[in-house]
Amino acid sequence: MLDQMSEWICMVKAVEVWFQSAHHLTKGTGFAGDHDTYGRIYSQIHGEFDDVAERVLGLTNQESFLCPKEILRKTQEILDAYPSPA
Repeated sequence: MLDQMSEWICMVKAVEVWFQSAHHLTKGTGFAGDHDTYGRIYSQIHGEFDDVAERVLGLTNQESFLCPKEILRKTQEILDAYPSPA
């Protein structure tokens, strides 16, 4: 169960980071619509990340789940399984 809680935090962070990059990298004919869409998605997911992190801490009392070094390490592992937005 604890592994799934840690995975949940990192999956949400991975989605946030991917869409933030997609937002920054948008160009070409679809720029206006894509830029706005990706921006709204990553902004919403940022708020969700905060909610998930606080919920997991409250449910597990595992402060290590919120260590930025661990979150970023595991987030990178998740991102490696998906294509780059670049």
